[in-house]
Amino acid sequence: MSYKDKLNSASNKWAILFIGTIVAFLPFYHSDVIKVPKLGKLQFSRKLEEFNALALKLSDAIYNNLLYDVVFIAVYTLFFYFAFKVFELSSKASFTKRFKMVFVIPGILDLLENLLTCHLLSNPDKTLVFDIFFWVVRAKFTVIIPFVIINFTIVIYYLIKLYDAYVIRKKERQEHKTAIRSE
Repeated sequence: MSYKDKLNSASNKWAILFIGTIVAFLPFYHSDVIKVPKLGKLQFSRKLEEFNALALKLSDAIYNNLLYDVVFIAVYTLFFYFAFKVFELSSKASFTKRFKMVFVIPGILDLLENLLTCHLLSNPDKTLVFDIFFWVVRAKFTVIIPFVIINFTIVIYYLIKLYDAYVIRKKERQEHKTAIRSE
């Protein structure tokens, strides 16, 4: 398979998973069963007491959210894989297989966060577990930032290509109309 074919294939899969990730994300805000109000405050709680005050009121929604989150993690991990693949092919870089596995780190940290959340819901007095949870959440979001930047760059690149193709087609249509009129 040629370089261009590999890039096109990875780009097409990236685009499908981009849409899939957005669709998979929507239930977190639109489904009353899995929507957790103040989820960001819960995840970024500074103290165990703050976490417990929020979590104990919402434990059923949090459990449902965590179950659905496994599906979301699978989708966004594949999305990150193809974003990384498009990035690698576009930059004509060659990364080691170990480095290529960086795309699974956010998903692993997210799964660990979910397990720690479940543990904290059933054992609300575990300060050590909360301390680990505290750092896992921050590590997850820190690791996600480069992927967000990569995906934002890919989106901008494809929007520019789409606009460029639109301008070229418009120019060709105008030239075609001009040629027909002059005949």
